[in-house]
Amino acid sequence: PSFDQILFDKELSIIGSRTQKPSSWDKAINLVNEGKVNLKELVSDILPLSNWKEGFRRAKKKNSIKIVLQPDK
Repeated sequence: PSFDQILFDKELSIIGSRTQKPSSWDKAINLVNEGKVNLKELVSDILPLSNWKEGFRRAKKKNSIKIVLQPDK
């Protein structure tokens, strides 16, 4: 089976993160709620999961912030 089929069949999610102090989350949520951070600007590209190789290639670029891979429709 393909990678995306395994994710779908097992109802798995892939979420990237970095470890931060719990207080960092509170500050970040407050900034978003106050409209001081535009989260859309943090996503560099949204690609279909079948194009994951291109997503990883783009993620390696210095100007890339976050690449979102969505299940194929």
